[in-house]
Amino acid sequence: MSHIHFAAIEEYRNRIIQMGELPENVFCFGAPGLDNIHRLKLLDIKKLTDELEIPGNAKIGIVTFHPVTLEKNLAECHIAEIIEAIKNFTEIYWVFTLPNADTEGRSITEKINNFVSEFPEKGRVFISLGQLRYLSLLKNAVLMVGNSSSGLVEAPSVELPVVNIGDRQRGRVRGKNVIDVPECKKEPIINSIYKALSPDFRNSLKGMKNPYGEGNASEKIVKILKTISLGEGLTKKTFYEIQQ
Repeated sequence: MSHIHFAAIEEYRNRIIQMGELPENVFCFGAPGLDNIHRLKLLDIKKLTDELEIPGNAKIGIVTFHPVTLEKNLAECHIAEIIEAIKNFTEIYWVFTLPNADTEGRSITEKINNFVSEFPEKGRVFISLGQLRYLSLLKNAVLMVGNSSSGLVEAPSVELPVVNIGDRQRGRVRGKNVIDVPECKKEPIINSIYKALSPDFRNSLKGMKNPYGEGNASEKIVKILKTISLGEGLTKKTFYEIQQ
């Protein structure tokens, strides 16, 4: 329904054009969500752990897992496998963020709350961290586990290893920080976490380029919007045929 499109990467721009949108109305400037990583003064580890009231001397892991809309009645089983996997990493303090409001999200929330109630020394759960604290968490954590889009979009900008589980992000471009676990089972998750924590993998991410941009998208988007006339020539669409 949009007339002007701002795709995050060139591959996505091409897909929009394939759907019939005019190339001159489809731009690629990166993901705007990255802008604040570069603009905000992110919290250091001491300030962050003080604000979150979590141990300041522990390695921090992030768990963000959402239900997958087309996978009915599997969310509870999947989060159970993830929790069993992370129990093997006693040196890591796990910070959980709660899932979105999609169907079966309550099952995930219940499992997470049960875990942190039983093992308060191993982790803490947050409904929402807010932008500054969440981005600071990405910067200071040693890895992320789950299926959140932030593992693909924001995490590469801070060279954070991500164990991406299941199909929720299937088809999306990912950086070399992402380790995919196609099936949500305990053993492959454990193996992938070991890989993510290994010095070799961490070192391989140094200086990596984020495929979703460098964090200056909003300025470019605003500049384009100021130049576009919102007249009939824009609002009356025509289908663009790609020349073979």
